[in-house]
Amino acid sequence: MPQSRTKIGRKGFYYCSGFTGELVIPDSVTAIDESAFQGCKGLTSLKLPNGLTTIGNNAFYSCSGLRGTLAIPETVQSLGDGAFRLTSFDLITFYGSEMDCGSKVFPAYTKVESSPDFKGNFFCDLTISKKRNPPSSSPNLKLIIPLVIVGIIVVAIIAYVINYYVKK
Repeated sequence: MPQSRTKIGRKGFYYCSGFTGELVIPDSVTAIDESAFQGCKGLTSLKLPNGLTTIGNNAFYSCSGLRGTLAIPETVQSLGDGAFRLTSFDLITFYGSEMDCGSKVFPAYTKVESSPDFKGNFFCDLTISKKRNPPSSSPNLKLIIPLVIVGIIVVAIIAYVINYYVKK
């Protein structure tokens, strides 16, 4: 993408299958219009520029490959309806003090952290966690839960076998 571009137009890369991996929006871009990257499922991470002010409706809607952390610069003043709906970000970090948010901007389960300057308890309908650094040493629940289930099944099988042979 050219460094001189200041705006990514409406449906500019709509359902583009050629983009894969990290998308770095150039620092010159101040606006990302409606549905600009909608449906670009090959994108895996996103870096927004510090001068960005507007992200339009459905700009990254259904970019289901987008994961990890999304940092929204403090210069962003407006997030359109569904801008990041159907993405898979684990964490949204918001550095500004206020912003106009559309409806259903993010998936409902997304964790949000904000700068200490942000006075509210909600950001785009999501509850804010003020914690700046998520614990990296905490156990990974995605690994623990299946292990617990397997453990319960093994104990149940052992109890059944013991019970079966004790009755004989």
